[in-house]
Amino acid sequence: MNLYNLPKYYDLSYSWNMSGEVTFLRQVFRCYSKAGHPRLLEPACGTGRLLVALAKAGFDCTGFDNNPNVLDYLKKNCTVTGCKPGFIRRIWRHFP
Repeated sequence: MNLYNLPKYYDLSYSWNMSGEVTFLRQVFRCYSKAGHPRLLEPACGTGRLLVALAKAGFDCTGFDNNPNVLDYLKKNCTVTGCKPGFIRRIWRHFP
């Protein structure tokens, strides 16, 4: 069984409270970024557990993944949560 093809169960297995990661990234950008509002790219974003948390926290972020199942799940999750990160279907090795 491949959990990547079962995004609901993948999320149940690997999701947790992302507030620590979001707080850490805010501190990193505050200390090291010259951009007032940095843009983030999450490769292999999967179901979007980090992407959605970052978008809900106000980050301008985009993710990409090659698995259509997880991207469909991410799209539905964004509709439910009201967040609007960008996401595209792309293969890592083809990403320029």
